[in-house]
Amino acid sequence: MDSTVDFEQYQRMVKPSSRYSEVRILSADGRVGRFEYFFYSLVIPFLVFWIVAALAGIASHFGELGGAIAYVLLAAGFCAAVIIYVQLTIQRCHDFNANGWVSLLVILPLACILFWIIPGNTTVNRYGEPTRPPSSLLKVGAGLVLLILVAAATFLGLNYFGL
Repeated sequence: MDSTVDFEQYQRMVKPSSRYSEVRILSADGRVGRFEYFFYSLVIPFLVFWIVAALAGIASHFGELGGAIAYVLLAAGFCAAVIIYVQLTIQRCHDFNANGWVSLLVILPLACILFWIIPGNTTVNRYGEPTRPPSSLLKVGAGLVLLILVAAATFLGLNYFGL
């Protein structure tokens, strides 16, 4: 009789749900949950673009060359924001066991709402471990982002219709 114990096997038996998929902002591998996707896909590309836009604004004050650098920075900031958004969307597709090509649906207007609503798998799938349950801080952050979106849409809608 063998008296050695495989510690990893013991950990899997004792705590089968202790392993979670980590969110990787700059990768298309892995999975991301609904709350993380909602919060990260709205906040991170927004911040990346506006930080780069601020740098472009500073560069534009340095003559003609600065103006050219500003346009290059704006293009780079826009591309970086789009790349981050697409990679997060691919990870979101992986969470509900769909191929990353399904992320092309974000081209359609308001299709991103589907990615916010569709629940992910709670078990291991072909793309990795299940996602970590959202923390209360993340829930509050996602609620604030949703509140800001609703307030902005209401304000713009009321101004558009002249009410």
